[in-house]
Parts: sequence; C-alpha cells; structure tokens
Amino acid sequence: MTVTLPERTIETLSRLGEDRARSIVLVADAFAAEQGLPRPPVEIVTVGTGLAVILTGRCGVLDSVDGLRPIEVAPGRFLLTVTPGTPAETLEVELADLVSEPEVSADERAVLEGLVEVLRSQRRRRGLWKAEILFVEPP
Repeated sequence: MTVTLPERTIETLSRLGEDRARSIVLVADAFAAEQGLPRPPVEIVTVGTGLAVILTGRCGVLDSVDGLRPIEVAPGRFLLTVTPGTPAETLEVELADLVSEPEVSADERAVLEGLVEVLRSQRRRRGLWKAEILFVEPP
C-alpha cells in the first residue's frame, strides 16, 4: 500500500520512530482509543523482530488468576505479566476453566476465549516463551 501524506505529517511520524508504518499504527491506535472505538479483545502486537506480546482488553476476572497480573499499558489495553515459576500451560488450563463460569460477562468471556486460543496455538507451534520485565516504583 502506498500512502501520500503532507510533509508536516511525515515529519511528525519521523519523530515517533524510524519505521513510518509503525508510527502510523501508533497514531491510529492512540486515536482509536481516544475516540472509544472498539478493539479486539485479544491482540498479538509485534514489538521487535520476531517478537510479539499479547495485549487484552479490560477483563477483571484475570485478576483472580494465580500467577497472572494484567498491567494497563495504554487506555483499556493490558499486558499480561506472569509470576516467575508459573508455567504457561497452567495459565492456559485456568483460563479455559474460567470461560465456563456463569459469573463471567460476555466481554470477559471474549477475552478469555481469545487468550486460550492464542496460548494454545502458540504452545503447539512452540512460539510461546516467557521473559522477565524490569519494574520500578513510580517516582
């Protein structure tokens, strides 16, 4: 796809990063969030060459899963952090069990089903691994 943009827009996108396509995605995502446009319940977002993370929409029931801590990284978008020593397979089973709980809302069920599918498919193709993230106390 080719996009023709005003020079001032290209300059602004360049300040966001060298990859203009990625900068366009950042701006579009920020605008969509600001406008309250719907987003998929679960997204795989590329963060580097051969590396992606799972982002979810708001899903309060995830707070009850042992070893899992959702961190809001953008308005309404959550990165899933896993306590060291928690096997991804255990999370997959716990999330699958939660799908059938009657108190889970339709929106939460969509997130849970999406997560189970992503974890299952990535595990089967050996595309799932964990890494540590550094957290600090806020200033």
